[in-house]
Amino acid sequence: MLRLFEKKCPPGGENTVVVYTTTLRGIRKTFEDCNNVRSIIESHLVHVLERDISMDSGFKEEIRGLMGTKDVKVPLVFVKGRLIGGADEIVKLEEEGKLGVLFDGIPTALVGCQGCAGMRFVMCMECNGSCKVLDEGQKKMVKCGRSRRQIFNSRSSFFYFAKWGSKVGFRPPSAGLVILDCFFSS
Repeated sequence: MLRLFEKKCPPGGENTVVVYTTTLRGIRKTFEDCNNVRSIIESHLVHVLERDISMDSGFKEEIRGLMGTKDVKVPLVFVKGRLIGGADEIVKLEEEGKLGVLFDGIPTALVGCQGCAGMRFVMCMECNGSCKVLDEGQKKMVKCGRSRRQIFNSRSSFFYFAKWGSKVGFRPPSAGLVILDCFFSS
């Protein structure tokens, strides 16, 4: 059944579910659609890479490039490198009982994450999200080098076992956050 959908593979989406969403509440319908799609997919207990375009502008550019247009409406769902569609398509497939078939072979997700409690990000431990730290030598507040520093290869996740023991993949941090792609697969 997956062959019926257009082949468009987001980075790292060859054998998983990738969902482009937003957690911004600016447009109520978009926010509700994203929450609805997230809820439907999470009910299938499959490993999901959620890419929140409001938390990382790189994801917005990534989806624009993938779709070939600047005007992209989220949520957008990809399964094993195939574009499944937006909220209407996901709801329809779920109601028809076909969505679960598309998820065959996708690793299952474990509920919860000890590191981020399911939030998929943690505050920067250096500045606690303020993006400012005290430079003791200069005796003034300066930009936090840890939360802003691009220390990770952009777009390529690598695995890191954090001190709390959860398996996470890092993306470049932004604005006081260290954003995580939590890998719950067993």
